[in-house]
Amino acid sequence: MICRMSVNHGGGVVFSAADLTLKPVPVDQPSTSQLVCVHAVAGQFAAIIAVVYRPGSLPVQQSYFDELGAVLEQLATYAAPVYITGDFNIRLDLPDDPHSVQLHSLVNCSGLTLHHTAATATHQLGGILDAVMTTEDAGCPGRVDVVDVGFSDHHLLCWEVSATRVTPPSVPVCSRAWRRLDLELFRSLLSTSRLCQPDDWPDIDDMAALYNSELTAQLDRILPIRQLVRQQRPSDPRFDKDCRAAKCLTRRLEPCVFCRKSSGHCCDNFRQFQHYWRRRQGGRCHGGVAQSASCLPPAATHQVCRLLERQGGSQPV
Repeated sequence: MICRMSVNHGGGVVFSAADLTLKPVPVDQPSTSQLVCVHAVAGQFAAIIAVVYRPGSLPVQQSYFDELGAVLEQLATYAAPVYITGDFNIRLDLPDDPHSVQLHSLVNCSGLTLHHTAATATHQLGGILDAVMTTEDAGCPGRVDVVDVGFSDHHLLCWEVSATRVTPPSVPVCSRAWRRLDLELFRSLLSTSRLCQPDDWPDIDDMAALYNSELTAQLDRILPIRQLVRQQRPSDPRFDKDCRAAKCLTRRLEPCVFCRKSSGHCCDNFRQFQHYWRRRQGGRCHGGVAQSASCLPPAATHQVCRLLERQGGSQPV
């Protein structure tokens, strides 16, 4: 896949071995640089690979960093590991260079890692102009070698990453088949238990223990605990506490839709929140690449609660 240029000063190309499948990834094409982005799949290995080329004959402008930041934000939404490499034509080896400082700051703010090369120069005239960036969940290269193959004034960057996907371990868990719970039978058993006999209640200190023991005993009679073996799913590093809070809020609102006795305005509230969340989380698929759900902002939960209150719905507890 080639990104053509108007002048023959350079460009970007992505090619692979025959056993590696490449598919283009739709991203916003910047005007100040060239970009080729593909989804690479080989067996269990899958990753997003982006090749960036900024013509060195053009001056570095602020619009270049703005467009590059927009591209990095798009690539950060993918669940697959992301590898970004190419010719940035910025002296990354000069810590006092303002363009180098701005690029390093942009990389850090995007949650990426800029890997240092083993050599002190990636160009025939000296200086580190080419780099390799990866996301935190990607297989980080232990070493980036620089090889002069004689085809260009820029040298070749070589690195290795592990293509083996780690299998999550299986862990034993204990659970109950809550879907099979007979509520009428459970209510009948509770009515004959000590919880419904005030004369047999102990003092206040033992009531909490009695509550737990009686409920557990009645559940063990009609719904015994099962021991299962489950395979843990790897947690996405972007799924933080705000995402968990938004997910719990959605689960609390779901019965409003699936319950037949729910009022119409409650269903509408849930659908509005569901549409709002899906629009914010970016959980879409582009070119067969599943994007990870980016978290809601901290104030999003409060915003949704205010929306439900204005619509006449009850605020979740």
